[in-house]
Amino acid sequence: VPVTLNVTGAANITLSSSSISFDEIFVGETAEIVLVIKNNGTDVLQVSSISVGGLPFTITGSTVFDLEPGESSNITITFFPDALGDFSDALEIVSNDPDSPTLSAAITGKSVAPPVIEVSPESISADLLSGNSTSRLLTIENTGGSDLTWELNINATPEPAHAAQQVFVQSVLDQTVINNNGTP
Repeated sequence: VPVTLNVTGAANITLSSSSISFDEIFVGETAEIVLVIKNNGTDVLQVSSISVGGLPFTITGSTVFDLEPGESSNITITFFPDALGDFSDALEIVSNDPDSPTLSAAITGKSVAPPVIEVSPESISADLLSGNSTSRLLTIENTGGSDLTWELNINATPEPAHAAQQVFVQSVLDQTVINNNGTP
């Protein structure tokens, strides 16, 4: 008795991550995450659409393509918040995968207010004779919504006539963080 066996392949979509979570960023900045879409099946995967609900998330890359078994394609998800807050959406991929014809992945991101530095006075200078010293008060304030990390670099240049003399400048604070409530 002759027997015929027909095997039909099937596409199988997989993602490099089942959820996309952006690190906290400042309002107006941009962050990107690359997502890899792969066909782990035995037949051609036909992706017919890839979408997100809208801003502040967008997709860059082809949203309609075919993948042979074992092939992959990258898309870039961009987070560009123009307001403060927590954001969430869903990435939806429609394909011919018989088990997951519509595959969803959660997208989350948070935007915060940036720090704002205020320095008073804006510059400091002093003319000193050899062996003399002076002190100046420099006020650094953070009026923004996030912690401010700062670094102080001091440049001292002797007059050309005194170039052979050494100039010593001492800095007490090299780096600190000022919280958004104004306290170090």
